[in-house]
Amino acid sequence: QEEREASKKFFELIRRWCRWLSDVFPWIERLESTSRTGERLALAGNPLSLTVKEFLGLKVLSGLALATGVAILSLNLFGILSFPFFFLVGLFLPEIWLRRVFWKRTQDLESALPEMIDILTILVTAGLNLNLALPKVTEKLTGVLKTETKKVVREMELGLPRVEAFENLMKRNKSDQLRGFISV
Repeated sequence: QEEREASKKFFELIRRWCRWLSDVFPWIERLESTSRTGERLALAGNPLSLTVKEFLGLKVLSGLALATGVAILSLNLFGILSFPFFFLVGLFLPEIWLRRVFWKRTQDLESALPEMIDILTILVTAGLNLNLALPKVTEKLTGVLKTETKKVVREMELGLPRVEAFENLMKRNKSDQLRGFISV
């Protein structure tokens, strides 16, 4: 329990640093579109619940940490002169991480899709309509597909037409397999 509290405090400290760095280095927001960054975070499932500002600050933090680490470890002119290079490399490390999270999320979703289709087929064949079958399918699923299906069911319960709920699902996920299934 104490370890969990300590890691939670550490993570919150990192989040505060990221927000602060985003304010201190406002050029990072001008380098890339914040709406595009927000879209990429959403497609990756909003990992660690990072906001766009925190993610941009994380990029700066990563760049500063890598460049400073190399400069300190080398303790020579190379370390000092290579600071800008390693800072730029560090800026891209969170992007690589985000792409990895996006890829893993998509793989998890696509691997669970056949099971969802099987369960849905059984329920619809047994006489349930799609609106009643989806919540039952959600109970049987795990992982990303369960979360996404819950969102679809919740949107439909709130009165959003099924077509729009499925369109939102496709906007949140860039899986060709999922897109093919939904279009059917």
